[in-house]
Amino acid sequence: MFSLDINFLNDPGRQDYTGAGKGRKGPQPGGGGGSYLPAILGALVGIALPAGVAGYWYYLNNIETPKLQARSSELDAQIAELQAKLKQAEEFNQQAAAIEADVAALSGVFNKIRPWSAILLDFAQRTPADVQLRSISESAGKLTISGVAVSQT
Repeated sequence: MFSLDINFLNDPGRQDYTGAGKGRKGPQPGGGGGSYLPAILGALVGIALPAGVAGYWYYLNNIETPKLQARSSELDAQIAELQAKLKQAEEFNQQAAAIEADVAALSGVFNKIRPWSAILLDFAQRTPADVQLRSISESAGKLTISGVAVSQT
């Protein structure tokens, strides 16, 4: 059969066609005298961004990290000092609690022990005049009194 082949590029009826490459309008192959500014700007951005990231990384690793490590060691030293003071405070609190317990025990002893002169004075003030006391004894914290009523005639 028969095939239809149309080549519109070599059509002499086209207005922009003037022959085989002579006097063509439009962009010429090879670029002509175009500006290199976009290529230069692209190269600068392509270099500046990684350089900025690398500079920031260097700043963090070599300048900020040692400062933070030094501050961390200072804070660790302060923590150790405060823990030592806290331990001393706990020891003082334990000593104070022991002293308070000793004072309470000692005052309890003095509350239990009363002098005989005070006991006898108390009995003398409480007993009637016609009663004679025969014996007073204390055992295990209990006081036992035996007495006789005397009649006065």
